[in-house]
Amino acid sequence: MSNFGPGNGGADARTDSARNMGDDGFGGDFDFTNGVPSAPNMPNGPRDPYMGGGSGGNFNGSGHGSPMNQRSMSAMAVSALVLGIIGLVLSFIPIINNLAFILAILGLIFGIVGWRASGKKGHKKGKGLAIAGVVLSVLAMLITLGMQSSFSKALDSVDKDTATSSSRKAGSSDTSSEVGKNAQAEKSGDKSKSKSKGQGTIVIKATISQGSGSVTYGPTGSSSQDKFSGTWEKEFSGDAAKKMVSAIVMGDFSMDSSENADRKVTCEVLVDGEQKDYNEATGSNASVSCSSPMVF
Repeated sequence: MSNFGPGNGGADARTDSARNMGDDGFGGDFDFTNGVPSAPNMPNGPRDPYMGGGSGGNFNGSGHGSPMNQRSMSAMAVSALVLGIIGLVLSFIPIINNLAFILAILGLIFGIVGWRASGKKGHKKGKGLAIAGVVLSVLAMLITLGMQSSFSKALDSVDKDTATSSSRKAGSSDTSSEVGKNAQAEKSGDKSKSKSKGQGTIVIKATISQGSGSVTYGPTGSSSQDKFSGTWEKEFSGDAAKKMVSAIVMGDFSMDSSENADRKVTCEVLVDGEQKDYNEATGSNASVSCSSPMVF
């Protein structure tokens, strides 16, 4: 029978057995005082690199976790904003606003794609830029449609006035042309022959009662545009007076139909001091046209 009392080696046997258990089972050594084992030293905590705390839990060495991925800026959102701004600027320019409409469509598509990519479930940032791009693109499309509609109405009015003047001229040419030529020949001799081939002096006048506007004018085959406010006047003589001269008068475009609702624009043509055509229109986006009689 074994005796584990003091002096017979029993304490040493228990000490060796406990040390073996500590090394193999608990990851720490027992501390013996007077032959009685104390609690083993346990590990310092979790060592998961994706959790905070402990001796190995901090991914960046600071003891706090950090995101694995950073969201980058959406290229679609930035492109939508740029296209929306360009489309909005170009939408006010006639003819060129056809390009603005195409850019606005692309900006709208890019904005929607960028909006979805930068949403809550998206992997990009730049949601605000995408929303701004969509709004600007829609505005550019609406302004382009409005400007083209107004410009088309003005051109239709010019064509209608031209056709009316032509038919009027053709109906009265047989009875009045010979009388006019004879009267001019009696008064001014050779000068009457030159005037029978064309007009003496053509004057185009335009007025706008409120704000400012523009007038597009010129003889057949060429055109110019001037900005004006109040009253505008242009005189044609020589070879230019021998051609039909026309003009389109438009007030500056406004998105608010109530602004300048009483605006009045007029267009008048004088040939040798005699009024040959006069038209007027009233409204925020009013436009009107006039032209001199055709000369054959």
